[in-house]
Amino acid sequence: MPAKLRRQEGMDEPRDISLMEGFPAPELAEWREAAEKAARRPLERLVARTDDDIPIAPLYTRADLPDAPDFAGFPGFAPELRGQRADERACRNLPRLSTPDAQTAAAEALQDLEGGADGLVLVLDDGRPEDEGAEGIVLPLDADRQAAVDALDALLADVRLDWAPVVLEAGLRQRPAAEALLALFERRRQQPAAGTNLGFDPLAWAARTGADGRAALDETLAWLQERALVARSDLTVLRLSGRVWHDAGASEAEELAILAASLVEVLRRGEAA
Repeated sequence: MPAKLRRQEGMDEPRDISLMEGFPAPELAEWREAAEKAARRPLERLVARTDDDIPIAPLYTRADLPDAPDFAGFPGFAPELRGQRADERACRNLPRLSTPDAQTAAAEALQDLEGGADGLVLVLDDGRPEDEGAEGIVLPLDADRQAAVDALDALLADVRLDWAPVVLEAGLRQRPAAEALLALFERRRQQPAAGTNLGFDPLAWAARTGADGRAALDETLAWLQERALVARSDLTVLRLSGRVWHDAGASEAEELAILAASLVEVLRRGEAA
């Protein structure tokens, strides 16, 4: 392609493009007037409040930001509060699969991945009765190892485990589910995709079932260390989910506080172990 044509199209001089380019920049007063006219009420009446009585304004501007340009730092730079690498993804889209029928769940998994999902959260039947909140894909996890791996292999037949991360959620059957997934990696000779998680969350599960949380955590950590899973760098073994607290009626702030306290407890007991 001739250099003159490249210059005309701007291909040899990259520049930053603003998302507001080509659009008028309205003043805040203009937006406020238009918003109040559309809502037929003062803007102050559009302020919502969370269960913890934290106000949420209808619009935030640069003036609402703290004076510091970025008090948390940037990804990949000290204090690394936003990630150790600049290329880390801020979040992943992992749909939660819990349809009891395994064939239906397998079709849903493929549909989700083809629709743009980054990976899957597999909710496997944990053996609880229905009146106690049972849910999940029914797999023979309590059968012999071969049957469990075969069933999981069929469920994930169309899933490249080295491309799409899988997160397990199996409750009382978390251990056999984790063992089946690890065996499936060996069978397929694939390395776990980044973000793969065996899904052990003993504190949340203890809260849901009324068990001793610290005892459940210590037992889980001992089991993971015995199988040298804690030291593996290619997958994650623990996760913290606020689902149980949300289901119990926790507010947003309460849920975050419980998760923060759970994280501290996991780190402390993990170091002690």
